Amino acid sequence: MKTLIVVSVLGLTVGMCNVNALHAQNVSVNVHVNLDRQPAWGPSGYHYAAFYYFPAINVYYDIDHELFYYRRSGTWAASYYLPSKYHGYDLYSLYKVVLNDLTRPWLQNKLHRQTYARLKNDRTQIPIHRMSDHRYLKAKSNTRAWVAPRKPETDKRTAVREDNRRNDRKPVVRDSAREKNKKAVRSDKDSRQSRNTETSAARSSKRTDSSKAGTSKSVRRDSKEKAPAPDEKRTDRNSRSRSD
Repeated sequence: MKTLIVVSVLGLTVGMCNVNALHAQNVSVNVHVNLDRQPAWGPSGYHYAAFYYFPAINVYYDIDHELFYYRRSGTWAASYYLPSKYHGYDLYSLYKVVLNDLTRPWLQNKLHRQTYARLKNDRTQIPIHRMSDHRYLKAKSNTRAWVAPRKPETDKRTAVREDNRRNDRKPVVRDSAREKNKKAVRSDKDSRQSRNTETSAARSSKRTDSSKAGTSKSVRRDSKEKAPAPDEKRTDRNSRSRSD
């Protein structure tokens, strides 16, 4: 009886160990699959990819964090988009080297440039976008842009700045209260200027009216001085009658 009990306990223990091992294996397999996160311009044939390396432009791409790593001012910069100087490159046609065994592959950039220099002009790699397999169905819709879209010049209501948390460029609306204060100050200045122009125009009109009044008074005075007095008129008539 004791022997049966010991054998049954050993059998249960072995079975539980096998189940745990199988579960751990499934978890490890599921962790190392990110096909749904790979961009549509990524290379086909990889269920898991940590980084892409582009030998033609010497750039790295982190698939899980969706970040590009490129050289800027002698250092490696991380950004959600590449600078505008890369807008002429087509990532669908460029060759991508899959790197899975490195956490920061750009630290070995010198080795990568020497090893993969021969792949700069290789255009034989098939991107995910061209695959018809159902496993690539979601990845085919990941049309991840590699250069930030240009902002229209006519839109002056938003300002663009970098978000340091994701190295992304997002539109940020300006402060409406500050804009209202600026408009109020401008309207106050305009009203003051209009008042000043009105007062100056009124003063000039008063000056012209006063000058006209002065000229009319002087004309009346001259006419009065030139007109002969009534006594003088009578003496002239008497002298004319006597001479006759």
